[in-house]
Amino acid sequence: MSTPKSTTISPRRLSAIEVAVDLSLSDMEIWAGISRNKLQQHMHDPIDPLPAYNMGRKWLVNKSEYLEWRSRRFSSTKPDPAIVAPRRRRRKVQG
Repeated sequence: MSTPKSTTISPRRLSAIEVAVDLSLSDMEIWAGISRNKLQQHMHDPIDPLPAYNMGRKWLVNKSEYLEWRSRRFSSTKPDPAIVAPRRRRRKVQG
């Protein structure tokens, strides 16, 4: 009877987005799951803008600052004024 080979599982390599501290808007779009347009809207918000840094023509967002901003902005019990609830259709009364 043969003995099974011992297999070692190598650890998963982290992607560049997971390793990076500052992300471009296109990388932030992937990491945060928010579209580029929505990120830019949040950057230009007059009340609590998303902290971002301009490096020439490239905008960078720090991950830890984004997480702090997101928890501050979206963890309240009040609904976010930027998010508009969908309108519900009234049912037609039959009768």
